[in-house]
Amino acid sequence: MATSPSSPSIGDLTKELTAIAQSGSGKELQISSATHQKYLAVINEYRTALVAQLDNLATAAEYGSVGSLPSANDTKNNLIHASHVARDTITKYADYLEHYGQAITTVFNRFVVEDVS
Repeated sequence: MATSPSSPSIGDLTKELTAIAQSGSGKELQISSATHQKYLAVINEYRTALVAQLDNLATAAEYGSVGSLPSANDTKNNLIHASHVARDTITKYADYLEHYGQAITTVFNRFVVEDVS
């Protein structure tokens, strides 16, 4: 049975974007100024939404006393751990989007194409 290839990590994607921004030819990525601005707006909108979720996670992790039942304490600890994992993941995606926007701008600045319309 063939195994499927593993997906790249967010760190791998960020490294690849940085490498493209620094050395890629960019010809296949030529876009107009208007398209560039619209694309960055979408990236920034998504990143802003992720950061807002980080703020929600910070307030959601405020748990009060759950009493002395071991299962209640285990549940609380599991929820706290899950919120930390989610926070770390969302932070990595937000950082990735920031790098992605920077890479798009770097490539755009190297290969500006005038609007044809």
